[in-house]
Amino acid sequence: TKQSLNRVLRDLIKSKMIKHSIRKACPKFIKMFFRAIRAFSPRQASPPIEPAKFKNAKLFANRKLLVQEFFSHGRILEIGTESGVFAKFLLSLAELEKLVTVDIDYSLFKLQPQENLECLKGYSHEVLPKLTEHFSLIYLDAAHDYKNVKMDLIAMAHLLRPGTVLVFNDFAIMDKNFGFYGVHRAASEFVNNNKCSIIGLAMQNNAQYDLAVLIE
Repeated sequence: TKQSLNRVLRDLIKSKMIKHSIRKACPKFIKMFFRAIRAFSPRQASPPIEPAKFKNAKLFANRKLLVQEFFSHGRILEIGTESGVFAKFLLSLAELEKLVTVDIDYSLFKLQPQENLECLKGYSHEVLPKLTEHFSLIYLDAAHDYKNVKMDLIAMAHLLRPGTVLVFNDFAIMDKNFGFYGVHRAASEFVNNNKCSIIGLAMQNNAQYDLAVLIE
């Protein structure tokens, strides 16, 4: 029945929230231990990106310079904000009409409420389909595993209009703490399979680059 289905969905969401809370509360050395074990798991390689996709690409020293280059005016959507450190920078941009953030947990968020800031709580792949606004720039920084990045890209498909700049945070395969990412593979597939081009790459610390893509 519909009630039974709703109950199952609520239980599933509650279970995911519990797992998220447990992972968040684990000491760093425990996280490192399990990450090191998972490092030996086989993983599918990222496909090579077509050379034609790079024809207008620029290189930047960091992600702030990249965003400043490609954002001129309008609204920004930040998917995954955590403490709000990068959101604070986004709010400082000239000609910003509104910043919308999406996150599952705002307990670490340090920014005060303001008129041009809207904070939406929930899993990104559940929140994104409900958005109808036009965003000049979308900054994707939610879960970094391949499955969740793909889910977010599907959930935001209706927001990816010609002229929109989509930035993939942590365009990488692994970080210095043995955390494996699926962003590199998911982003590479997205660029190859969609009408878009790479316009920028930001050189962040530890090779955790940001990749900017222009939707065409």
